[in-house]
Amino acid sequence: MRTAIDIFADEAAIDTSHTRDQHTDSYEQYEYHYDEFDARRREKDRGLCALTFSPELDRFEHDVRALLRAPAREKRVARDTVVSKIRNSSRSSEERAELRSSDAIKSLIRLAVSSRRAGRLDDAIDVLSQVGPILELFIKDEYLRETTPGVNDDYWYVVLRAIGKSGLQNAFQLVECLWRNCPEAAVEALGEIDDERAVDKLRNCAADGSADENVRAMANDILDEIGTI
Repeated sequence: MRTAIDIFADEAAIDTSHTRDQHTDSYEQYEYHYDEFDARRREKDRGLCALTFSPELDRFEHDVRALLRAPAREKRVARDTVVSKIRNSSRSSEERAELRSSDAIKSLIRLAVSSRRAGRLDDAIDVLSQVGPILELFIKDEYLRETTPGVNDDYWYVVLRAIGKSGLQNAFQLVECLWRNCPEAAVEALGEIDDERAVDKLRNCAADGSADENVRAMANDILDEIGTI
């Protein structure tokens, strides 16, 4: 893979007779390589690289980066591509050529968390909320255990908000199981779940004097928004 230095060298060699489009293409190529290098460096620092890389995963990551870079008018197509690949992935595979759903979801989240682009977390949330039962299976396989090392609040924010938007039958139970990882995101997720138990949980949270003040305030705000106090 070419380095950022290589791309800079190419740009320095561009003749002034080249068109603006050619220069733009060169800049976008540099931007892609820099983002990839910078994201991987920060992923390594955070301990988020526990993946089995394969050709299919590499292609999938390329599609994720395209989604994160896409302008608003191209987001839908880019998002649908990523959603389709996760839906068609395998839960467990002995073949390196196949894309494992767990690797795909981990990769999507870690690239979004590591990116500096505006809306990056929303992009990941939108994708995961549309993959159906695959999201629930992923959570059960990967996260209903001891606290997962090397992840931060942004990681849990993506997972919990995706659950809230997913419409999964067991969404409330999943949020409850993951509550302690990021209570703020859990509260927001409850506000999007059509389940009376979610409303009761929000009421209890708002009235809990021992809960974090910000979490209580968020619960009150959400109850006010949905018209239930």
